[in-house]
Amino acid sequence: MPQSAVPHEPDIVWTPARIAQAWVQGWVVSRGAPPAVDHGTHLTIPVGLPGHVVRHVFPALDAEAIRAVVQGPCEPGTWLKVVGAPELVRPLLPATWALHPREYLMHTSLAEARVVLDAPPVEFERQGDVMTATLLAPNGEPAARAQAALAGSAAIFDQVVTEPDHRRKGYGSVLMSLLARACWNRGASLGVLVATEDGRALYSALGWTVGAEVTAASLA
Repeated sequence: MPQSAVPHEPDIVWTPARIAQAWVQGWVVSRGAPPAVDHGTHLTIPVGLPGHVVRHVFPALDAEAIRAVVQGPCEPGTWLKVVGAPELVRPLLPATWALHPREYLMHTSLAEARVVLDAPPVEFERQGDVMTATLLAPNGEPAARAQAALAGSAAIFDQVVTEPDHRRKGYGSVLMSLLARACWNRGASLGVLVATEDGRALYSALGWTVGAEVTAASLA
């Protein structure tokens, strides 16, 4: 973990739309995807993976812009991520689009990341703007892993996994706290992630706040 802190930028007003934009920027960095194209109403990421060819992210619910995308030429493997509740997004989508479980855009102040005493060993690795943390179990095997991509004053947390044999031991909470502190030391002030329903409970217990609901939909 870095020992000296990087100076932080002045306070920024983090609206849900701005948090969503930071999440897109960090997600691209974290996944090694091509840069997002900004259309004003939404951002498009040319992911290029089987079953996930392209992703359109709407930082705010814009019915006209969403309809323009989904009613236009879309190939199978096109995904939408909309900052808005599923019950508001579903009526905008043709029946051929599948709605996925509700998600949550969450954020936290990294300055408030708790200090963990007597934590299990954690290995940190940094490649460019992506920081990876791996927590080791007493037997030395990896028990939990997470990464965070730095995007200006924000750190976008991604790929958070606790191995099945090591769940319900508090490892995920410890790892997230240590990674949050490491990101603060690199100059990030806000942590951002998109959580599932199960993940929301874990992150809420760590002090993360739900900023908005997120709806995911895809064209098979």
